Amino acid sequence: MPTANVSTTSPGSTPFTIDVTACDLLTDLAIKDFQVFVDGTINCSGTSCINWVKTSVTQLTYSGLVITGGTAIQIRRKTPNQIVQSIAFASRFSSSLWNSELDRILRWREEADLNSVGAGSTITVATPNDGVYPSGWNGDTSQPTTRNAIFDALQLFATVASPTFTGVPLAPTASDLTATTQLASVNYANTRVSNALSGSPTLGGNPTATSQAVNDNSTRLATTAFVQQELTGLLASTSTLGASYTSGFKNLLINGRFNVSQRGVSLTMPAAATFPSTYLMDNWRIVADANAGTTAAQVLSRETHFLGQTSVPNFPTFFLNLNNSTQGVSLGVGSFNFLLTHVENVTQFSNRPLTISFWAKSTLSGKVIAVEAVQTFGTGGSPSADTNTLIQRITLTTLWAKYTYTFTPPTLNAKTLGTNSNSSSLIFLFWTQAGSTFNSRVGGSPITWQGNGDFSLCDVQLEFGSLATTIEQRPVAADLALCQRYYESGTAYLRGYSLGNGETSTGSIYKVTKRVVPTVVVAATGQVGMVASPGAFSLGFHSHETRWNKDVNTNMFAWLSDFTADASF
Repeated sequence: MPTANVSTTSPGSTPFTIDVTACDLLTDLAIKDFQVFVDGTINCSGTSCINWVKTSVTQLTYSGLVITGGTAIQIRRKTPNQIVQSIAFASRFSSSLWNSELDRILRWREEADLNSVGAGSTITVATPNDGVYPSGWNGDTSQPTTRNAIFDALQLFATVASPTFTGVPLAPTASDLTATTQLASVNYANTRVSNALSGSPTLGGNPTATSQAVNDNSTRLATTAFVQQELTGLLASTSTLGASYTSGFKNLLINGRFNVSQRGVSLTMPAAATFPSTYLMDNWRIVADANAGTTAAQVLSRETHFLGQTSVPNFPTFFLNLNNSTQGVSLGVGSFNFLLTHVENVTQFSNRPLTISFWAKSTLSGKVIAVEAVQTFGTGGSPSADTNTLIQRITLTTLWAKYTYTFTPPTLNAKTLGTNSNSSSLIFLFWTQAGSTFNSRVGGSPITWQGNGDFSLCDVQLEFGSLATTIEQRPVAADLALCQRYYESGTAYLRGYSLGNGETSTGSIYKVTKRVVPTVVVAATGQVGMVASPGAFSLGFHSHETRWNKDVNTNMFAWLSDFTADASF
């Protein structure tokens, strides 16, 4: 029996019923034998219909959302012949899909025969759809798909070679340590990364990582780019991680290893209420004042490490030692005792990170010291007052230990320097005793000696930046030359013949130009035909002259004298 499509329009209300007698639908009330198109788009097809009900063999009822009035609606009868034709156009189906479709065709054929609809019936076959990925893939037998359309659709899928996936593609997770060309899932990668981080992984090939920020000082991995960046900054003096070299040296302190001691190797300071500031090792001075208390006798000395010692690395020869013979009777509120050293030119330390490191110990268990930096702005004119920065209060042990601290001196904005050249400096104080007057400077309660004991100091180094590097091992000759800018000792000799009496003179040219015009002291050690009353006259930063009176009783004269030129702070 021939069938025909039914075309109508929506009344714009719901529910509504459509007479489908012309379609000659199957006699049962199932909806599997027709399709409904709304405005040319499938709205109902077989068992996937929603809101369409077959209320009788000749009527369909729609009870869903209102379809705009006048919208075109078409009902089409599905026939076995149409399905067979769809399968003919789907020749690239897999074997499993083909078997499924064939089984469906056979069931439809049996039902068609039961309803007197045979293969010879006159039907209308829809024109094959040549669009990309049409609805025919979802069992639509009224609009078959061409091979060309299927080919076009396949082009949208990932290729076998070098595929590009979209969405969230899945893959099985390989066993841990699998080393094949199998795809690695996210679970596999997480397992491997977790195992690598929990041990000591050995990376192969050319692994990459994110370069850290400038001057990063952490345990993050450093890339080659980061290293190059910091080396460039180091040479330009902008990096805060490494040393900023001055005159070829990274240690800004002079004589930090105590290699030079032109004034001697031991100095005894008797117990007294007050004793003056005194140098021993070059550029290191001890300052003390009992200030209404009592200062115990002390011995400052340069001691030698025993051969083969390993307590302090990098083979130091000497260390500074301060021995306190007895505990003072009382500690005055203004009592103090400290070692200090100067670093010339305060302007280079304005708001700039510095790191100081040193080795220290005490024979007194629990001995407390404090380390302080003082910015002093020189002499002459009206320089600004000193600025004090506490670096650290430390409790020492009886064994050698290394101490490292990074600090940033305050900015010099709004400060005024003195008018005398080379007179400003950054001073480092190692407090060994401090009364309550200095509590804020030493970071707490007063610091005392706890009886007879020693404080020892070794390998002191100051560097630009936030990293303490290995102690700089300068040649002794270099240390000596640096120290002689501040203090020099030597001997002058003169020998001659004269027919009469009168004055003669000689002098010495210094080995190193002094920081300021030095104070010169001359001591005659052997004279022939000379009066033993010399007079020394400084000639500036570079030399001095000594004048002598010739003895009238001889025409021969000889002169030998020692001198010191002191330009210390």
